[in-house]
Amino acid sequence: KKSLKVDAATASASSTSAGFVHVGKTGGSTLSMLLRNGCHSFVRKPCHIVPNETSTSRLVQAFYHVPDFHLLPASNHQIYILSVRDVYDRTISSFLYHHPKNFKYYHVTLGKQLIRQAPMAYRCFPTLEKFASFLRNGNSTECDYPYRHNEIMTEDCNKFACAVIQGRIRLIFEHLFFNYRNIYAKIPTTQPEKRLFVIRKEHLWEDWRRVDVMLRVEENQPPPHEQILPSGGSFDDVTRRNITGIN
Repeated sequence: KKSLKVDAATASASSTSAGFVHVGKTGGSTLSMLLRNGCHSFVRKPCHIVPNETSTSRLVQAFYHVPDFHLLPASNHQIYILSVRDVYDRTISSFLYHHPKNFKYYHVTLGKQLIRQAPMAYRCFPTLEKFASFLRNGNSTECDYPYRHNEIMTEDCNKFACAVIQGRIRLIFEHLFFNYRNIYAKIPTTQPEKRLFVIRKEHLWEDWRRVDVMLRVEENQPPPHEQILPSGGSFDDVTRRNITGIN
């Protein structure tokens, strides 16, 4: 069995600290395998052997996903790297991932509470189309759902669907609960020169390479001869606004 002990000679000499924020259903699990510390806080570090290790891997000291988002407010990195995805596509992926009929395909570990409540949670909307039909409030964040985030109440399917899409319910729908608004609010503002880097699932490897080129500078290593071009995108589909509630 290979040792995961990090040789001091291979560790980054930079004082810059980076945190990788894996937003659910954005390709973060794939990228985590390229990070020596790409694992939850309760796993011993380093947790991955990374051949041809990148500057990104050497600089990332902490990995934040569902079990560890509560640690973000107390973090103190100079750099945060976020994995993101088109909101519409991420919403669909999250809905299907949490669907009880798909658990066996995603190899989701189920607790007794999930096994008991997942079918009830999807009673109102067994299909994605049915779910979308309940989202009549547009981008309204005013959902009449006066229950805790771990309570499933489906007496009124319109109110329940509104609460799900607006990230008001964590039980079953954790990837929708930890949406962009929720996670971004957890990133501390105490670091005066904090910088955010974004890796889009739609351009996963292109963005990964570009971020690493920039982080090579942080690590005081010469970047490869590669031109970094600005890029961006917009999503203005009406259906996307209806499902995500974001203009």
